[in-house]
Amino acid sequence: MAKARKKKAKRKTLAKAKSARRPARKAAASARRGKAKARKKVASRRKAAKPARRTVRKTKQRSVSETLSRAAETVIETVRETGELRDRLEPPGESETA
Repeated sequence: MAKARKKKAKRKTLAKAKSARRPARKAAASARRGKAKARKKVASRRKAAKPARRTVRKTKQRSVSETLSRAAETVIETVRETGELRDRLEPPGESETA
């Protein structure tokens, strides 16, 4: 009987010790969770703070002569297209003024 009492007493003390530890564990776990949340918030702030990088396409620099020749070609092409449109609207030789 004495042995049974000792075992029972031992179980009680162990149970008390476990229950005493549990809140501490819970508090530690919640503190860890809080720290993890704080870390996530700080990380997200860091990400938000950085401006987005733009990918800039590098175009080949044109020389002055290339720019001028391209402008001249554009003007000539525009004059030709204008003449074609005029001919479509009123074929040559059908003008009232002539």
